[in-house]
Amino acid sequence: MAIIEILIFVLFGIYISIYDYFTHLIQNSVLIKLSATIFVLVIIKLFTDPFFSETASERIKVFLVIVLFYSFLTILSKFKVGAGDFKYALVISFFLVVSLPLSKIVMANQIAIIVAWSSAGLIAIGQWIFRRSQNAIPMAPALFLGAISALSTAFY
Repeated sequence: MAIIEILIFVLFGIYISIYDYFTHLIQNSVLIKLSATIFVLVIIKLFTDPFFSETASERIKVFLVIVLFYSFLTILSKFKVGAGDFKYALVISFFLVVSLPLSKIVMANQIAIIVAWSSAGLIAIGQWIFRRSQNAIPMAPALFLGAISALSTAFY
């Protein structure tokens, strides 16, 4: 089941990242499809994995803390973080919270945040050096890299 979840997430992530890189937009329709897919997988887990249903309340608490963190970050940036970026970050966090073992979800989300925002900073520096202007930063590739980093460290 985990391999299917990760494969679906990676395929959506590649598409979202490429589209955002070229258009600086994250399509709501794609985020809705990804969220619905993850939600269906959660429903399946609730009925097939007794340990998952036992840990659901802890997973919800962690996700709510992450939502508060991203909301705070968005407000702190004076809403310069795009709405699509904010929504995609929450979808990624939701995926990590429901897909990983309970003992790994906090660490994985921390890694995802650090790698994503560090990558976005490097992208911004690269745009400043090569274009001499500060355009919108395609955040989806950085968020996806953060998610992949979190997944890879969670399964070592």
